[in-house]
Amino acid sequence: MRSQATTIIFLLTSLLIPGAAQDDPLSPIVIKLQNRDYAGALEMVNKLIKANPTFGRAYTVRCQIKKETGQIDEALTDCSKAIELSPKEVLALYQRGVMLADKGNLDAAIADFDKVIVLAPKAPMAWENRAQARQAKGDQDGAISDYTKVIELDPRFAEAYLNRGVILQEKGRYDEAITDYTKCIEVNANVFSAYTNRGGLRLYKQDFDGAIADFNQAIKLEPKQAESYGSRAEAYFQKGNSAEAVRDFSRAIELNAQYVEAYAERGIALLYQRQEAEAQKDFEQCLKLNPAMKGDLEKRIEYTKFKRDEKK
Repeated sequence: MRSQATTIIFLLTSLLIPGAAQDDPLSPIVIKLQNRDYAGALEMVNKLIKANPTFGRAYTVRCQIKKETGQIDEALTDCSKAIELSPKEVLALYQRGVMLADKGNLDAAIADFDKVIVLAPKAPMAWENRAQARQAKGDQDGAISDYTKVIELDPRFAEAYLNRGVILQEKGRYDEAITDYTKCIEVNANVFSAYTNRGGLRLYKQDFDGAIADFNQAIKLEPKQAESYGSRAEAYFQKGNSAEAVRDFSRAIELNAQYVEAYAERGIALLYQRQEAEAQKDFEQCLKLNPAMKGDLEKRIEYTKFKRDEKK
């Protein structure tokens, strides 16, 4: 994954001052910004703006300093000033789009990313950010199109595969989603949600061994995530290994004592093993945490007893 801060600083270095020319007045400021010396960078850029108040790129740099120090409204003001002075100031447009998207102003953010894409059509981050904004707006097809463009420009952009996979999964295109999650993992083997998402789809498709393998990897990456144990437990149970399921549900509950579904599912697994008293304790705890589950839980209990007794 790429952080926005790292990306912006890279762009400041490579685009704002091509070749990092030593005589560019912004060069020493950007170096301080790279070193996270925000106070020093701000002092220098303020002096530069005071001496030359129409120097648009200086406002772009100050915008980034303000953004990095949490002064978002002031950062937006500086970006807008840079764009006013130079309407084709691509980095200012990009930064403003990112901040507007973070504030939930998606239409304005998309408008800025549109302009960035016209000015710099081969910049993957512009397409990726517009994709995220479109995704947040519910424009799934537009977001898929943009993520596809990101991948075309940068085939090793793991997050693009992940996010496109999420949308494809939401649209019910499960095989395509699995392919994207797999590609994400090939590019970056440490993306937790790629494993959990793919594992969930494999579980749905009754590929229990594949699902268990994915949840194993997710647990290695984030061993304190209760939901991963709960999901692996469900895969074990559906595969017919209720003992492993009980162990995993128990671990999930150790990590999150409020994990309602884990109590219900462990109870079902225990019931299947004919451990009626222990199962009842779990059902009672489940309903204590969420009484609204009573009707559904009673149906699950009845069905589990039927399937269990069918195997006599």
